[in-house]
Amino acid sequence: MIKARYIGVDNELLQSGKVYKIKTISVMWNGKPRLRVAFGERFRYWVHYGSLEEFLKRWKVEAVYHGCR
Repeated sequence: MIKARYIGVDNELLQSGKVYKIKTISVMWNGKPRLRVAFGERFRYWVHYGSLEEFLKRWKVEAVYHGCR
């Protein structure tokens, strides 16, 4: 699990400046590799980014937890 602050533009799901618990996974989307970010209650919401650089423009990672449930 990762704790990250969203620094992108506000939208209906994400608020700029708020810290979220997120999970990331690499997926194929329409035949292209994408970075999928899950967040929210029970990680039921997600957004896709075309690259790690695009993800890092919108998120500031604050903490990474290994082996936690």
